[in-house]
Amino acid sequence: EAARIVFHSGVKLTMVGMDPVRKGTFSEAQLLKLQASGKKAAQAVASIILPTLARNRANGIDRPRMLPDPMAIAAFLDPSLFTMVKVFVDVETRGELTSGMTVAYRAAPVRRSAPSLGEPDGSFMISETFVPNCTAAADVDLPRFLELTMALLLK
Repeated sequence: EAARIVFHSGVKLTMVGMDPVRKGTFSEAQLLKLQASGKKAAQAVASIILPTLARNRANGIDRPRMLPDPMAIAAFLDPSLFTMVKVFVDVETRGELTSGMTVAYRAAPVRRSAPSLGEPDGSFMISETFVPNCTAAADVDLPRFLELTMALLLK
């Protein structure tokens, strides 16, 4: 509910959602470099991500650990790392399985979902015209992001 209030508040917002975050993470070689660096922040990052990579590998999972917080910081430090798009974002507050998820519209019409069976018709047009309320990162230049993040952690 709080996120929904923020997105509808009219303040200037930049959002880094899961699309760019799912692009990837540090390589094992980069993590070992962080671990061996002698820098506490770098070692902390390695100590968090390396065990996850090992556990995933042991379970046959080839999925990187995502880096949402560093990507949000990077979007603030260097927005050129990202492909930004103007969107209208709303937050699901009633979904049984999706509560808290954001939904981004890139064009009009913006409308609510049809109601579930037995529920009153809550489906209505939010807007027939496109009025963005947010700038969102749609993609990331992953090599540049990782280069910046490594440089900052090893500084």
